[in-house]
Amino acid sequence: MAGPLELSQAIDKSGRIPAEAEAWLVEGFKRYKQGIPLEEALGLTSAGRRAARDEAYRKAAALLVSDGKISTWDAAGQIARKVKTLRCVVEIRGDDALTHIIKESLASGARPVTTARGIYNIIC
Repeated sequence: MAGPLELSQAIDKSGRIPAEAEAWLVEGFKRYKQGIPLEEALGLTSAGRRAARDEAYRKAAALLVSDGKISTWDAAGQIARKVKTLRCVVEIRGDDALTHIIKESLASGARPVTTARGIYNIIC
């Protein structure tokens, strides 16, 4: 399942509401009616943004270590370098899986982690 920020971006891009995004909105507004603040009900708090970023880092690490050729530490270093490279780019191009996942992390709105140690602590 996509995270809250991906779902909200899907609505912005297409003008239509995908079924998954509609379900997210319905559930969020049910929680909002129960008295939960709207940002929290929709999962758009800073904790939600960090969770989305961290999940993207974990996905990137899983992708990199899946073939068993590099360690988790080396994967953290590669992710950190990719984040540093892509965070300053206005329009990120590239369709490889790692670039796509790092774009997800940057789209989360959470401050990017740019050190291997910081990413290693998240993915382990």
